[in-house]
Amino acid sequence: MPTCTRMFMIAIGSMVGGILRWEIATLSPVSINTGIVWSTLFVNVVGSCAIGLAAGRFRSSDSSARHFVMTGFCGGFTTFSLFSLESLLFLMRGQPGLAAANIMLSLLLCLVAVWLGFRIGQGLTAGAGDARS
Repeated sequence: MPTCTRMFMIAIGSMVGGILRWEIATLSPVSINTGIVWSTLFVNVVGSCAIGLAAGRFRSSDSSARHFVMTGFCGGFTTFSLFSLESLLFLMRGQPGLAAANIMLSLLLCLVAVWLGFRIGQGLTAGAGDARS
């Protein structure tokens, strides 16, 4: 695949992922009674599932879909840097329990989501038969 095509797929995926992340954040800008920013957790879990699904589905490391989803969309959509900042701010505000809850929930749910997405992606690939070539 030409480099310019790869870069275009990544750029479009990043744009779509970033806009969707922003839209989700505006739906839930304030945490609901817990202090945890649920929109960030949601985005990270969904992004983990999406990257797992793509990794299981798109075996070719140079496919347009793989670049669009994994590098572009997931890179623009997931908010690991924001998650890290939110966890740090909890600690700086003297709320280690909220920091720990945020970190543990994110790690557990995102690992489960990436595993689930990967398994679904493998299932889609197995069901594709000769259409994969």
